[in-house]
Amino acid sequence: MTPAHTKPGRRALAALALATLALAGAAVAGAVEPAAPAALPTRAQIFATSAHARPAVSPSGHWIAFAQGPSIRLIGADANAAQKRFALPGITQLFWYRWAKEEGDTLIVSAQQGDKAVIVKLQADSGQLVAATTPNARTVLGVATYSNNYAFTLDRFSDPQTHTQADLAPSGALLPVADPKNHVPAFLNPTENFLNTGMGPGGALTLVAGKDEQHRTSLAISQADRRQGSTLVAMAGDGKAYALSSVGVDTLGLLEIDMRSGAKKTLAQEAADIRRVLLDPLEFKPDAVEFETDAPHLTVINPRIQADLDYLSARGWGFPTIVDRAPNDRFWVVRFAHGDGAAWWSVYDRAQHTLSRFSLDTQDLPGKEDWRSRSFRLQRPGEPDISGYVALPRAGRCEQRACPAVLKIHGGPGIRDSGAFDADRFWLTSRGIAVITINFRGSRGFGKRYEALDVHQWAEGIPRDVNDGLAYALRNFPIDSHRIALMGSSFGAYLALNFMAEPARFQCALVDSVSTDMLKFAEERLRLGGATSDILTRVGDARVPKERDLLRSMSALARLPALQSKAILHFQGGQDTLARPLDNQEFVAAMLAKDPAYSHVLMPAEGHGLLGARAQYYALAEQFLGHCLGVPSEPLSPAEREQIATLAHSGDASFMDAH
Repeated sequence: MTPAHTKPGRRALAALALATLALAGAAVAGAVEPAAPAALPTRAQIFATSAHARPAVSPSGHWIAFAQGPSIRLIGADANAAQKRFALPGITQLFWYRWAKEEGDTLIVSAQQGDKAVIVKLQADSGQLVAATTPNARTVLGVATYSNNYAFTLDRFSDPQTHTQADLAPSGALLPVADPKNHVPAFLNPTENFLNTGMGPGGALTLVAGKDEQHRTSLAISQADRRQGSTLVAMAGDGKAYALSSVGVDTLGLLEIDMRSGAKKTLAQEAADIRRVLLDPLEFKPDAVEFETDAPHLTVINPRIQADLDYLSARGWGFPTIVDRAPNDRFWVVRFAHGDGAAWWSVYDRAQHTLSRFSLDTQDLPGKEDWRSRSFRLQRPGEPDISGYVALPRAGRCEQRACPAVLKIHGGPGIRDSGAFDADRFWLTSRGIAVITINFRGSRGFGKRYEALDVHQWAEGIPRDVNDGLAYALRNFPIDSHRIALMGSSFGAYLALNFMAEPARFQCALVDSVSTDMLKFAEERLRLGGATSDILTRVGDARVPKERDLLRSMSALARLPALQSKAILHFQGGQDTLARPLDNQEFVAAMLAKDPAYSHVLMPAEGHGLLGARAQYYALAEQFLGHCLGVPSEPLSPAEREQIATLAHSGDASFMDAH
């Protein structure tokens, strides 16, 4: 056992990591629970990059592409087919990828290479990789959002040597732009169609449409609307543009804009925000939009896909999420992710009306039945409604003995949780841990007014919402109220630390990318964003004495005496510019000095969210939660031990000891 106040360096951490951890020891909860009947799926299986990527199906239906770090992986649509992986030299980040509208299976990839954006084309069968953009090309315009499944993208490049501009066509070719002020793509024949996008004061986006000055109208999308999700989605060859918009209304709807006359009309608007637009990849026009309140549903705009949706819904596997459509629209990638059990990925052949499951994510893992998601909605007098989800391990497990739980608090606070299967929650339920998630005031998806309810409520209203949601979950689900851990990133981590300061409520907390000094956080937002920073109005203005005091009081730094006896695993990205290491130094030093159960892990190369080191995060997090909640956990692998040894660790490491 490592003494509690020892602060081992990298060598000491490496030595600790060499210990084999078969089962995490019972901390407060008593004896370790018996292992699940099925073998634990490994972290490597659960958190394969494919679980977070967007599979894209080729025009032939033979290949499915998805990102794997800065490389592309291809798998055959047949589960027994070949697999290929292609490194992209010099590429540091992928923006989007889609299959070309041409003969043969050619993948178009938009990526970051050094200090510029580039387009490369990958021929699936031959493996040939060619650049579509010239070495001098620079991006001047880009439209691509996940909400439209990448059927439509607009990337415009300029060449400073030739003083010309070109648009990327669906074939992967670059087409000359005649009028740089007209943002209608060159491949859509923009004659008499005009649309221009521009950024204005305070981060506002303005869309100007209409063939000439007599017909032009504009849509001004404020920073608040942009935060809500308002954006240009697509442009079609018949002169129509489509935008997600909450301008002048509460929820995010779908707007059609005539690029000749400037006329605007609403195609879809409901009491909830649109989550995704399903675009026809042939014409770039909307076929359907997806909403979600407690459960998702589609509103069909183009009846031609109704028979396909009826067929998919009748399978009985849960809500069918259309993730991708081949450029010829014959093949779709469908993810059934809202039923019990892990998600199922399938390729749907529209011509043959057949579904072929392919091996991706967790559908072939042991313990895939360890997933039951249940939604709830809570109405309270004088308070906004809140909603949430409880993910339970397999049927009967928690009913025999109440399960420990993780209260997982989402970030933002303008993010939201949904009922769909996700790898994080499956990871926990497969270990016998229930997961509680709550959409509190300020969460996205329920309209602008609801999202704006977080103003000056980070320390009062939002914590009250989470407490009420947790109390409801404890009353209505088989959860052990004495074995609850907290888990959060960014805003979720801020709230988790504040909850940990309360007496005897939670066993432990797992936090990352958190600002422990809200005054310094607000001062930095003010320095970077000036008066346009929404933190000034949503959280507090560091220039106002009364609000400075409030910012100090809501900080984890102000709760040090209450936190210095709690089990906390705190991850920090060394390159995090939002929750800066410098701003957390005082908190970390104070916790290391007096809290024997505090553990701090610095990931030197990581930014906000630790996106490049999630594998190490999950490896350490599982040991910590297993020790805290008394549940089985997977031992650290040799590769994980080697990776963990490169991190800068201080404080308690007893949760990594062998048992």
